Amino acid sequence: MNRDSCNNCSQPSSKVTLKACSGCRMVRYCSAACQREAWPRHKRSCATSGEARAALEQPAQRGEKLAFETLMKWISDWSEHLTLFGLGAMDLSNHPDRLRTHVFFLDLSFRTPRPPDRTRWMTMNTGCVLPVADLLARLRARGVPEAQLALIGSLPPTTRGAPADVLQVCVQAGATLRTFECGVNHAARWREIPPDVSAWRAATWVPRLKARIDEGRKDAW
Repeated sequence: MNRDSCNNCSQPSSKVTLKACSGCRMVRYCSAACQREAWPRHKRSCATSGEARAALEQPAQRGEKLAFETLMKWISDWSEHLTLFGLGAMDLSNHPDRLRTHVFFLDLSFRTPRPPDRTRWMTMNTGCVLPVADLLARLRARGVPEAQLALIGSLPPTTRGAPADVLQVCVQAGATLRTFECGVNHAARWREIPPDVSAWRAATWVPRLKARIDEGRKDAW
C-alpha cells in the first residue's frame, strides 16, 4: 500500500495521475482498469477500513478515532518501507511460499507528545514474521476482538487464475490494530536473491527497521 504509486501496476505518481479508492480512501489507482484488476485482493481490506471508520464516527469513540487516524497516516507515509522490509523479513529465497502462510507483524507505540513530523509519530517495540495461526493466537491473548482479526490469514486471491503474490502486514499500536495487504509485482526478484543474503536480511531486519522508525528516517536497507 504505497500512496505514491498505483496499488495495482505500481506506476509512480510522477508519471500518472492517481485517484483514491472511494471506499477506504487509503489506496490509489492510475485508472479504472487497474482498480478493477486489483479489486479481488483489495475488497476485503477496503470493506474493513470503511466499517472501522464508520464505527469510529460515534462520539464515544473519538479517542479511538484519533488513534486510528494517526496510525493510518503513519502507515501511509511508511508503506513503501514496510513493504520492502516485510519482503526481506519473509526470506523468500529460502522459503518461496511464505507469503501464502505468514504475516509480517509490527508492534508499535504512539509517541507522546506527538511531534510535528508525522514520520516520527510512532516508535517500534518489536516485530516478527509469524504463521497465521500463531499470530491469531497472540492477538487473541492480547484481547483483540474477533472482528478485527477477520482479514488475517485469508487465502491469497488469484490474478488471472494463479495465486497472487500478496504481502500481508499487521500493525498493532496499543489497542489499535490495522491489517492490510500489499500486492507484490516483483516477488520473483526476492526469490532470486542469494540464499545467504536473504537469510541475513531475515535475521537482521528488526533492529534495522526499529532504528529507522524510532529516528524517523526512511533510508535504504
